[in-house]
Amino acid sequence: MANYNILYVDDEMENLTSFKYLFKKNYKVMLANSALEGLQTLKEENIHIVISDQRMPEMTGIEFLEKVSSEHPNIVRILLTGYTDAMTTSEALDQGKIYKCMSKPFEMDDMKQTLTEALAFYQQKNQNK
Repeated sequence: MANYNILYVDDEMENLTSFKYLFKKNYKVMLANSALEGLQTLKEENIHIVISDQRMPEMTGIEFLEKVSSEHPNIVRILLTGYTDAMTTSEALDQGKIYKCMSKPFEMDDMKQTLTEALAFYQQKNQNK
């Protein structure tokens, strides 16, 4: 599993640090403290999964993941949202071609399961290429 690269984008440093600590044994975890930093990382690194917070200063997670979708369509995209908003979730699924929306804070077991499923989806999606 360590052969897979995950980019986690969040404007809250403690969320980034916690995520890396929790998942660094199983994946190569890269962090970005802003959507713009995340876009730069995507240009430089081979990323398999992008996880983005919804609320960030320069653009929303949906806007960020829309850019990821158009520039890097093979990357699996996950949105974290700290509030329950059916409109946001629906918009994310439609516009950003999001694999999954998750509530924040997330449960560790839920995130582990989601990452396992997302990587299986990534492999299936990209095996014919």
